[in-house]
Amino acid sequence: MAEEKKLLIAGVDEAGKGCLLGSLVFGCTLFYDDGTLERLRVNDSKKLSPKRREELYEKIIDSALDTQILEFTASHLNDYHYKKGLTMNEIEVLGFSMVLNSLSPKPDKIFLDAADTNAQRFGKLIGERLTWKPVIVSEHKADAKFPVVSASSIVAKVERDRMYASLGYPGSGYPADRKTMDWVEEEYRKHKTFPKHTRTFWKTVDNIKNAF
Repeated sequence: MAEEKKLLIAGVDEAGKGCLLGSLVFGCTLFYDDGTLERLRVNDSKKLSPKRREELYEKIIDSALDTQILEFTASHLNDYHYKKGLTMNEIEVLGFSMVLNSLSPKPDKIFLDAADTNAQRFGKLIGERLTWKPVIVSEHKADAKFPVVSASSIVAKVERDRMYASLGYPGSGYPADRKTMDWVEEEYRKHKTFPKHTRTFWKTVDNIKNAF
C-alpha cells in the first residue's frame, strides 16, 4: 500500500504594521502537519518575552522545511503609498503573497493572520496572487489559534526587532511609545525634517508638522 502523503502547511504573519519608524516584516514558515509545531510549544509572539521569542526563533528555523522573511523598509512603504497609491491593506496583500510564492515546496494548506477587517476578503485577495491553489484559512488572531501562524509571528517579530535595533533609534518605533515620539518630535523641531526611516504618510507625521 502506498505511503500516505504528509500534509504540508504554511503560516504567514507580519510585524511592524503600526510602526512610525522602521520596517514592516513578513514571516512565513512551512511544516509538515505532524505535531512538530505542537512539540515546539510555540505561541503568539506578543505573549512571549523577548528572550523566549529568541529561543523559539532558533528552534523554528531549525525545524521548518522552509522559512521566508520579507522586509519592506520605510522607504519601500513610502514609495508604495506615494508612487503606486497602495493602502496598507494592499501592501499587506502584496507582502503575504510574495513570501508564500517564495516557498519551496508549495504547501497544501495555508493559514493567514488576516490584516483586513474582512478576513475572508483578505484570503481571497491572497489566493488570487498565488502561483498554485492551496486551501486557504484566513482569520483574525490566527497567531493565537494556529501554531504554524504562531511560528511565523515569532519569526517576523524577532526579525523586525533586530532590524529596528540596528537603526539605533530610541524606543520601539511605535507612535504609542513616548520615548520614540519625544525623539522624533525633537528631531523635527531641530531639523524640520524626519529621521530617514520614517513612514511619512502616517497621520502622526502630519500631527507633528502641525504642532511645530
